[in-house]
Amino acid sequence: MEKLKWPLFFLIILAIILFLPQNSNTYTTTTQKKEMDRYFQKEEENSDLFAILEIPSINVKQPIYQKESENNQVDKNVTLIDYKREEANFSIVLAAHSGNGIHSYFTNLNQLQTGDIIKLYIHNQTFEFLYLKKEEVKKTGTVEIKDYNFTYLVLITCSESKKDIQEIYYAKLI
Repeated sequence: MEKLKWPLFFLIILAIILFLPQNSNTYTTTTQKKEMDRYFQKEEENSDLFAILEIPSINVKQPIYQKESENNQVDKNVTLIDYKREEANFSIVLAAHSGNGIHSYFTNLNQLQTGDIIKLYIHNQTFEFLYLKKEEVKKTGTVEIKDYNFTYLVLITCSESKKDIQEIYYAKLI
């Protein structure tokens, strides 16, 4: 009888760990942390990094990799979908998972409030964006982004409560 208690105890502990909600929006791997530190220290060996995304109100700080990088995948990091630069304006589109997984960096995007600040650190410059609005669209495999005549940032994730919906968050450079 004594032999059965230990395996049962470990199974219960394992079940508890697996089903505990994770605060994944603050989770960064050791590698991501080192790369962000190098980015801010302006070391040259971080050429794979495009930017750092920071959303203070929901405690997000994540690296954004160059579009061609093997790290620019939604199953690994916040993903750079598009970057367009036209004269004085530019647009950036980023996507990430929501949910409770280890790579669900946009889990709390739905907690953004109009007027919250979103920061992007690109090439030793800080860009601050003002969160404006959220749109919900049907999940079809593609998302149509509105084009504006000003610099803007778009964040895309899946709705946690509506399985067939994508959420699109728009922010304007201030």
